[in-house]
Amino acid sequence: MTPKQATLKEVPKGIWIAAAVALAFGALTIVSGGRALFGPSAARAAAGDAVPFVLWFNFLSGFAYMAIGLGISLRKAWANWAAIAMALAIVAVFALLGWHILQGNPYEMRTVGAMILRAGTWITIALYLRGLAAKPHLKPNRNGRRHMTYGKKNIVAGLFLLAAFMLYGFGLIYLRDFAPSRAQWIADYSTGTHFESRLAHVHGNLFALLNIMIGYLILKLPLNAFSARWISWLGLAGMLMPVGIVAEFAFGAPFYLVLVGAISIIAAMIWLGAAVWQANISQPA
Repeated sequence: MTPKQATLKEVPKGIWIAAAVALAFGALTIVSGGRALFGPSAARAAAGDAVPFVLWFNFLSGFAYMAIGLGISLRKAWANWAAIAMALAIVAVFALLGWHILQGNPYEMRTVGAMILRAGTWITIALYLRGLAAKPHLKPNRNGRRHMTYGKKNIVAGLFLLAAFMLYGFGLIYLRDFAPSRAQWIADYSTGTHFESRLAHVHGNLFALLNIMIGYLILKLPLNAFSARWISWLGLAGMLMPVGIVAEFAFGAPFYLVLVGAISIIAAMIWLGAAVWQANISQPA
């Protein structure tokens, strides 16, 4: 094996994944943003009520995505800080988009979805790179107690959330079959509070099961302490999405909880996938 091959073998797989995601994401962002800004009239019309400052930010940031991806692949130290800066910039623009929406201005729902995906992706990349940088300074966790603590938190919280949304589901059955206003409730199946209540029920049960799975994998697999800790907390934060949906239609709460929960659970899933891929899982003899 040549020295160059040995060096490449020592590079964690997650580095190549992060670099590939950044480069691919950047290319797609430049192409889609360029079409919406400079393409033919049909392409610009298809953008609908795209928010101009978000559209320009996404288009220009595509070039930064590719530069950071190249830096990650070359193991440049500045790429770590650039990924953190990019994550913070996306979150800041997302907050401005939220303010824009709260003022009653037009927007496209796909823009919100795209920003959730961007924020979740770059937060995951930034935290992963930060974890690699801090890994040499982590104290070894020989008895695995911290992993057990993090995994146990997710399993316990997931079971309690699952029980809560099971009871919530029984409430929905009452509204559909036994409540005095059940005819109106059925008529509003796909609109307003009825739709949001079903959305919360589906995501509440799903995210509860995801946290149970996260906890089980943290307990059973040899993940490093930094990744285990952050995946655990991001999974728990993901529960804010279904809770936020309920708070939104029941108490008129702002949608920020939903956005934070969505970003967190996406980041947890991406990071968990990269951590499992990178983990040294021995095969039984």
